[in-house]
Amino acid sequence: MAILSYVSRHCITSEAAKDMIDLIKTACPENETFRTLTYCKAQEVCWKCELHVYDIREKCLALFPLDDPNKYDCSTANCNGLRYKGSAHHQSKQEHKNSFVTVNIQDQLKDLLESIQIVLAVEQSPVTVKAAVILGSTDLQGKSYLLCMTQHNGESGCLTCEEPGIVVKQGKGHARCYPYRIHEETSPKRTTNSFLTNAIAAHQGPKKKGIFDVTSLALMPWFDIVVGMVPDYMHGCLLGITKTLLYKWLSASNHKQPYFIGGQIANISKGLQRMRPPDYLSRLPRDLEKHFKNLKASELQAWLLCYALPCLNDYLPDKYPLHFGHLAEGIFILLGDAITPLQLNRAKELLHTFYKDFQSLYGWGPLWACSAFGFEDMNGTIMDLTHGTGNVCRQVLWMLHAQSRLRCGIQLMENSAMKHFIERILNTQRGVKNLRTAQGCQIAGGAKKLNGLSQDLLEKINNETTSQAKMKVLRIVKNGHVYFSKEYSRMVKRNSSVALFENEKIGEIEFFVWERDSGLTLAVFREVSELQVEQIEKLQEKVFFLEGNKDNICVIRIPNFRGVCG
Repeated sequence: MAILSYVSRHCITSEAAKDMIDLIKTACPENETFRTLTYCKAQEVCWKCELHVYDIREKCLALFPLDDPNKYDCSTANCNGLRYKGSAHHQSKQEHKNSFVTVNIQDQLKDLLESIQIVLAVEQSPVTVKAAVILGSTDLQGKSYLLCMTQHNGESGCLTCEEPGIVVKQGKGHARCYPYRIHEETSPKRTTNSFLTNAIAAHQGPKKKGIFDVTSLALMPWFDIVVGMVPDYMHGCLLGITKTLLYKWLSASNHKQPYFIGGQIANISKGLQRMRPPDYLSRLPRDLEKHFKNLKASELQAWLLCYALPCLNDYLPDKYPLHFGHLAEGIFILLGDAITPLQLNRAKELLHTFYKDFQSLYGWGPLWACSAFGFEDMNGTIMDLTHGTGNVCRQVLWMLHAQSRLRCGIQLMENSAMKHFIERILNTQRGVKNLRTAQGCQIAGGAKKLNGLSQDLLEKINNETTSQAKMKVLRIVKNGHVYFSKEYSRMVKRNSSVALFENEKIGEIEFFVWERDSGLTLAVFREVSELQVEQIEKLQEKVFFLEGNKDNICVIRIPNFRGVCG
């Protein structure tokens, strides 16, 4: 298991893994375990990964028989599609061209139940476990393909309603937009029944309400096609609306418009780059002059929620930041962990106002749980798992299967040292070393003597502590988050020392005080201008202190740490 975890962590090829095993054998010739070890035996730890390949007929979309791989021609009338690549003379090579590959569903369900530690108490009678698909998350382009609909920018391309949109002139060409309509003029909402009715009609004739065929998702029981396919927040809101507004403000093609501020882009970019984000935002601000056309979704997310309003407040006319604030606050609410009905109504009103006022200002041209960020991020991981072009599906699926089995298997290991090694190897996140347990937190790094403090500050510290064995520390870990102090000199381009406390105080942490006898830990922070001391239990979360605009100092709370992506 240790060898497989190493292979998975560093994405090495099978040949490299075999060479590593040979090296271990050479270094430990007397070890009985290594003497007979081969890479194939190491793979057997994760059991056999059975792949099921479903070949789909290109024209009639039926499946070729699974039990007869030599059946390569379609028996359906008027369908002459072949099963494999090439002409009829090359079918014996059996190179799949239009196929779907999966691992045994029963094994995957078993692994899932084990990984989330569901224990089934079975005495005499068997227990039947059923799985139902209730939600689907895809990007906008994939959704249209999956649902047999027009693209999101086509006629009736919305899955929520039947709004056809209108075609307007844009630049040298034309584009489809969806104008704001009053309540009496809005198009009807889609339902599963209306969606399937239109799909059946389109299957027998021309396109109907943006639908041109019956989707295979209609065959799944308990799945609501309209409600179950959630909006794509990443491509629609960030790479769509937010990026469009950035273009309108900064692109030279809009130089005659009242909202154009491209002439100030150098000053805006300087203010942006002076801002030092906390460590949970993995990407630092980039120069807008060079990169505003190529920002990634995570950068646009940070721009929408954090940077935009402080950066643009001094340059855009007041009505434009006010309008943009409706979008920022509405999305901020919908990204929250716990959303009350009152907050939901507030978000609905904000986004409704933003939508309504957009045309008059510009003319026409929890979300985190189902966003496409995780899937897009996984694409990079999948790329690392492939070596060469031979049978790529098998390479990827076997390694994902191995990672799943390893995570389940380490829970049953008795060797604590080996268990710790495998857990560390499988964890791709950067961790903090040298942790010591304290009261309400963990101390990270070394501790120093508490010297050079003013008498007033010493009195505040002594009022909270009882022992003389007090040390200064620069980092702590609480609830899985690392809190840095201002004196931690290795953090230059980021500012992770500003935090929110229980009593609604916001301060920049200068350093921490650790009482070695009791484990009591204090945070010494500066609120506005005066140094304060609080017990670490009152420390709630890190906040984003925007220091790029000295005239408009802003502090931002992130809606949730799962929705922040890098």
